[in-house]
Amino acid sequence: MPMNAAGAAGATTGDATRGAALWVKQPQLGCDTCHGLHAEGDTAPNITKSVTGGIGAFTYAQFHQAVREGKNKEGMKLCFAMVAFTTDEASEQDIADLYAYQQAQPPVDAPAANAVYCGTPAAPCPCTGESVK
Repeated sequence: MPMNAAGAAGATTGDATRGAALWVKQPQLGCDTCHGLHAEGDTAPNITKSVTGGIGAFTYAQFHQAVREGKNKEGMKLCFAMVAFTTDEASEQDIADLYAYQQAQPPVDAPAANAVYCGTPAAPCPCTGESVK
């Protein structure tokens, strides 16, 4: 089902089915490599829509900023492993489709168990800018 990715300049409607194919597309995107097949997190944070374990508080504009600019919701650089994707690597439609796919995944309320890029309880996660729970 298409999802309206309102809130970002030039946002378009995302398609979760197309987003699923992009999520695992190598070598350009391959989000699953770090974030897991369903955004639940692996070596990188849980980015499901859970507000307790994932990035459920992120708006489309913040998701877009993370993918396009490599910045967290506070506008600071994400961890080194999260690259900013150019328009050659991910179109605006691609980002909307990835967001639709991410939003279609079930929320996982626990942070990724082995997310090596997530900081510590004493330091905020560089990938979200929030304290590790």
